[in-house]
Amino acid sequence: VLYLEALLDRQRLDAIRALAAQLKEDRRELTRLVEEYQKTNDPKVQEALLEQMNQLKDRMRELQQRMSELAKGIRD
Repeated sequence: VLYLEALLDRQRLDAIRALAAQLKEDRRELTRLVEEYQKTNDPKVQEALLEQMNQLKDRMRELQQRMSELAKGIRD
């Protein structure tokens, strides 16, 4: 039973790591869009920037929720 619990905890940690990696990629894309918008002032880039910001916020909320769930569920 303890082995199964450890496997489940590891799976949860892997899911959080994957989400954190995606969050890192989203931040890079956001930085790229900010730089592009500063150069061009293109409304389409601004729209893409706002969309990317919303996606980043959603992923951060999801990561926070999963980390909270993990903190409640990790077995020693």
